[in-house]
Amino acid sequence: MSVVLSYSRKDKEFADTVYQRLKSSGYDVWMDRPDIQVGTPWDRSIENAIDARSHIVVILSPSSVGSKNVADEWSYGLEKEKTIIPVYYQECDVPMRLHRLQRVNFDGEEFNEKFIELTKTLGEPDNRPEELLTNSPVDVLPKSALQGSQVLAAPISVPDAHQAADLRLMEHFPRYEMC
Repeated sequence: MSVVLSYSRKDKEFADTVYQRLKSSGYDVWMDRPDIQVGTPWDRSIENAIDARSHIVVILSPSSVGSKNVADEWSYGLEKEKTIIPVYYQECDVPMRLHRLQRVNFDGEEFNEKFIELTKTLGEPDNRPEELLTNSPVDVLPKSALQGSQVLAAPISVPDAHQAADLRLMEHFPRYEMC
């Protein structure tokens, strides 16, 4: 399953977390900041990414619904008959063309539960967890990221900035737990 992540830069912490979680779950996920090479025209890079992938996950928030770039991305995806999956991140007026699509509602909801719903919607990932174990280093989560007595090991390599984004999400979503 191949995915383009469309979002507003104002929502980059949430977008980074979704990106890392999808990558660590085995999905082929593309996002502008880590995947556009320096000196490359960004609009053409985004168009090529959408052309090469089957799904677009659109993170909906007041910032993203007001962004012409985000609207261009999902509109282009609709024209190319890509599967659009709206992720309702923050309360906002959903654009008319996206309003009729079933969405995954993260607003005020438990992150892990909604993330599982998103992955079920996307379908099977490209890589299986056992492949990730042999192909990716495993980072140790900081103690502050652990909640309760349940510790889940995950075969992920998350840069410190992404760990910090997860911790900030935990502040906003009390039931959010990294796994």
